[in-house]
Amino acid sequence: MSNENNVIEFPKKPETEPAKPQKMSALSFDLENRKVMISGSIASILVVMTLLNSALFTDPSQVEQVGTQNGRSIASVGEVHRNTNWEHQLAKTLNKKVKRGIASIGRSPSQQEKFRIGELEGKYSVSFSGDALRSVRFVAGIQSSEEPKYIIDRHEFLKRHRDLLPIEFKKVSLQRSEAQKNGQNEVYRLVGTDETKHVDVQFELDQHDRLISMQVIN
Repeated sequence: MSNENNVIEFPKKPETEPAKPQKMSALSFDLENRKVMISGSIASILVVMTLLNSALFTDPSQVEQVGTQNGRSIASVGEVHRNTNWEHQLAKTLNKKVKRGIASIGRSPSQQEKFRIGELEGKYSVSFSGDALRSVRFVAGIQSSEEPKYIIDRHEFLKRHRDLLPIEFKKVSLQRSEAQKNGQNEVYRLVGTDETKHVDVQFELDQHDRLISMQVIN
């Protein structure tokens, strides 16, 4: 048997292993970078949330103390801390002023105010001597369409406002009536309760019995 037949040849080992594809290496590197970025983002969010919770739930008094210890105050402390005693005192003061204002506005009008604004509708200038009526005169308002007030029954007009006239009277009588170009003049006599005193009142009227002026003559 020859020597060549007794030798068993083993397969040769490849000199070098085949290299891994470059694509797999690049993909692995990209995944690692993403993991690092995601972890960093989550950590940042947790830090921000922790700071917010600490700021929201911190006792204002503690914040004020910390600011004082550091030698300066924190700008937001004034918005959080409230002086409730001062607020209650301010509310009481304002309430008293409002009540006084309502009381002064809600008072009953005087006889003079009722006459000027109610009876004469604010269309006339009115003068008094003390509490006694002296004169009334129609004043054209801002609107040219304003017209004098109708005084059809002068007797009743004088009786209705007897408290504004200079004397207490028991009788009203027409003394004279004079026709004018655009109306008429009338004079009424007020006779006192003891019949020893009297006062004359002169009316100036237009052709429609509307009051132009009124004058008390002693």
